[in-house]
Amino acid sequence: MVARIQSTTARIRSTIARIQSTTAQIQLTTARIQLTIARIQLTIARIQLTTVGIQSTTARIQYRNLANLLLLNTKPMALPTPRAKTQQFN
Repeated sequence: MVARIQSTTARIRSTIARIQSTTAQIQLTTARIQLTIARIQLTIARIQLTTVGIQSTTARIQYRNLANLLLLNTKPMALPTPRAKTQQFN
């Protein structure tokens, strides 16, 4: 009877050890997943920042292009030229 109890106790301890090992593996996997999620979030934030920068640059370029087009399409005003005074000799 004692042998059977000892055998059962050994099996229970073995099962507990396997459960603890599995728990540790799950915790490690969870930590790795959380790290991966954090890296993805950082990458997304960087992409969003880059996108904002691109949009800002695009707006500046569009503004400059519009300004240049307006300058090109504006006909220069002819400056009045002074008329030469003609001298009349009488």
